[in-house]
Amino acid sequence: LEIAALEGTFNLVTYTAEDGVFAAASLPEAVLISVYRPDSVGEVATRFEMEIPPEQRTSIEIVLPEQREPSTFKFKDSRGYPLSRVEVRVVSLDLETRLTRTLFSNDDGEVTVEGARGMPFRIVAELPKMAPFVATLEAAEKEHTFTMADGRKLRGFVTGRGGREKIEDADVTLYTLAGPQHVKTDPDGSFEVEDLAVGRIRLLTRAEGYAQDERVVSFEGDPVRTTELERIDLAVEGSVEGIVQDEHEEPIA
Repeated sequence: LEIAALEGTFNLVTYTAEDGVFAAASLPEAVLISVYRPDSVGEVATRFEMEIPPEQRTSIEIVLPEQREPSTFKFKDSRGYPLSRVEVRVVSLDLETRLTRTLFSNDDGEVTVEGARGMPFRIVAELPKMAPFVATLEAAEKEHTFTMADGRKLRGFVTGRGGREKIEDADVTLYTLAGPQHVKTDPDGSFEVEDLAVGRIRLLTRAEGYAQDERVVSFEGDPVRTTELERIDLAVEGSVEGIVQDEHEEPIA
C-alpha cells in the first residue's frame, strides 16, 4: 500500500502481513491510499481518499476488485506479416485504475497486457520504417489485431527575408497524435522527418532573430517518394515597448 498526503509531502509504503493486515502510524488527516497486488506492482488495484481523525485509532477493510483477464494485441504490416520489436505504449483511460505499460512485440507480433480486459485504453505503437499507430479502445477485448502502415517522409525548407536567406539551425517541432518530434535545419535551411503517419500535423518553427511560425497541415504523404512541404518563410522579429498608466496617467510599476 502507498499512503500519500493530500496536502504536503508525506508518503509511506507499507506491506500486508500473511493475514492481510497492515498498520501505519503518524498519518496526516487526509490521505490517498493506493493498493497494489503483489504480482502486479505497476497496476493500482484500487485507490481511494480517506480522512484520519486525529488522536484516534482507525480500522478499515479494503476489498480488492476481481482481477481482470489479459488482452493480447497483435501487430502486422499491410501484407499481413507479423511485426516484431514494435514498441507499444498502453495507457488506461480509466481514472480509477492506473495502468501504464511499455512493451515490445514478440516474433509473432504480439504483446500481452495483464489485467487489461474490459478497460478503456490509448495505444501508441512505433517501429522504425513504419508509421506510428495510435488507437483508442473503449473496452479491451481478449484479442485485437492492428495493421501498421509504412512510414512516410516529409521535407521542408526554412528561409527568411522573403526567401533570400536560408536559415540554419532553425528548430522545427512537429506535433502528431503519437507525440512531438524535434528537428533542426541544415546549412541549406532544409529538414526531413521520416516514419510519419497520414493525418493532421501542427508545425512550430523557431529561429533566433525571427518571429516564430505556426501552421497546421493535412499530411497525406507518399509511400515511395518524399513529400515536400510548402516553404516556411520567417519574418524578421519585431519588438514592442510602451508605458502602463493609471487613469491619472501615472506609470504603474
